[in-house]
Amino acid sequence: MFRLFVILSLLAILAQVHSAVDNGGQYDSLLNSEELYPEFKSPKFVLWSNASGPNIILPNGTVKIVDTYWLGLNAWNKTKKIEERLTSTLFKDHIPYIHINNFNNMNPITCRQAIAFDKKILSIMKSSFAVIDFESDWDVTTTLVGTKKGSDCLEKRIKLWRKSKNFVLLSSVTLEQVDAQYETFSKLSHMFDLHSVVHHVVSHTSDCTWRTDGGNMTKNGKSFEEALNIVQELMSKQDKISRLTRDKKSFVVGDAAITSCSWDGVGQSRILSQMVDKMCDLIKNRGFHGMNLRSYSPHPQLRSLGHNNEGKYVWGSNADAKNQLQRGHDLAVRIMTNMETACKDTTPVTVKDFITIKKHLKASEDVLSVIIDPIENIKQVVAIPSNWKGHFIELVKSSTNPHEYSADIKSRKILKSSTVKIVVTRRPPLPDKITILDW
Repeated sequence: MFRLFVILSLLAILAQVHSAVDNGGQYDSLLNSEELYPEFKSPKFVLWSNASGPNIILPNGTVKIVDTYWLGLNAWNKTKKIEERLTSTLFKDHIPYIHINNFNNMNPITCRQAIAFDKKILSIMKSSFAVIDFESDWDVTTTLVGTKKGSDCLEKRIKLWRKSKNFVLLSSVTLEQVDAQYETFSKLSHMFDLHSVVHHVVSHTSDCTWRTDGGNMTKNGKSFEEALNIVQELMSKQDKISRLTRDKKSFVVGDAAITSCSWDGVGQSRILSQMVDKMCDLIKNRGFHGMNLRSYSPHPQLRSLGHNNEGKYVWGSNADAKNQLQRGHDLAVRIMTNMETACKDTTPVTVKDFITIKKHLKASEDVLSVIIDPIENIKQVVAIPSNWKGHFIELVKSSTNPHEYSADIKSRKILKSSTVKIVVTRRPPLPDKITILDW
């Protein structure tokens, strides 16, 4: 019986090894290591900007300029121009970082067409080293990726690109949706080389959040103190995507942006300095592969996070920000040359327990509504208005916005200039969070 047990165990191990070979490119040994999380091996690259723009730093400190491409549906009619640009990128020995965003419900295309487009780009790329980011932001835009049909198509496309070992394949997600939204996507996790997240640091102040369509960005905005928690927030996102996919692996920020709106250039540079100060910790203990940081603003009609928030993503004229980025770039080069020397005396970074509770824009004397982030591990939310003489009411999670908790209080108004104590009860071992909001 013992001999049979040993044989079965060996067969199981061999099956895992065979699966790792089938699924992977050059990252197989990294992704299947039992030493990952919290102890990561040296990264294959670090993606980081210097004062001029994004670079990829390779082993031994070799630096390659990165050219970022956003290839959406409009790229279908510009294949000649794209071919010329990509050819130029490769001729200059730059590394393409390509966002391929085709599978969009607003202008639906068939899976066959998406694969045909991929093949066109592949024919240009051949075997050159590149980062391919499939359908980034798919979880906050109208796409098919979260459906079985979309997931099946994406699987075919990944296998097509996987024929070359020189492509780093990933898909950047915001992680803003409920867990169920990622069920089909998580099944593809083993096919990606890295976890990848989207992280835009934007302000919550009204002068930053207004949009040209007359609306306002009502979530994701932060105070400056909250924005300084960028390292802890990124680690929380890594924890969440690892939990959703049941797959612990290294991560990269495929689409990063830091506004200067509300906190100006000095604040923007201080946020960046938080990243640089903890770079060794993130790389050594979290498998961080860097971030592709924007320094441009989208068209005004596309600034969903606020006209001035996204209008002030640019850091090219901010000398302090460029200094911080260069400091991080120099450190990344040293890390990729000799991490042991560059990161000696490194200690693990712990996830700071933080939770933000804000008054919702629609809140009034008749409507009690708040926005809470993050929402994981929340058991109950209770509100205690100061003019209710100790009486309280439980707030219910919205069916349309998982971060919104509200209650209809028309029968008992909240007086102007009063306060409301919000008590958030969370699952152990997390402590309760109490915040007092001016109403």
